[in-house]
Amino acid sequence: MLAGHRTWIFEQKPVILSTGTVGGPFEANGAIAEDFDLLHADLWLGQDSYEKAHKVLFEEACQKAMEKGGIQKDQVQFILAGDLINQITPTSFASRTIGAPYFGLFGACSTWGTASISEKKHAKRTYLKKEPKFTPLRVNRLFHI
Repeated sequence: MLAGHRTWIFEQKPVILSTGTVGGPFEANGAIAEDFDLLHADLWLGQDSYEKAHKVLFEEACQKAMEKGGIQKDQVQFILAGDLINQITPTSFASRTIGAPYFGLFGACSTWGTASISEKKHAKRTYLKKEPKFTPLRVNRLFHI
């Protein structure tokens, strides 16, 4: 898997094992609220800053994905994540909680788009005969190698 200090070699194709989706009051009142695993009424989650609240959201999404996938923290090999706050600060701090190597995706609004498009094209080209449908709300993923 890890060859050297910075090179990853995949012996098997990565697959999406599970997802975890967590949202706040805007998502709870939206048209797809039922697609979320966990929703909060308080946008700030009782924290003293939105960055801290976003960190909690990401930690909860990761925890939910691990629960649904039957995965322990020590089995997570790496995290691909990004956010739109202060140059990916919340996801970088939340990733420390999990303790896996973190690959930060930074590109403002293009973060989810780039990840989803790349994933979609790769899945279509490599595995599927039909183009899959991904939504930007399901970007917190655990990969099983």
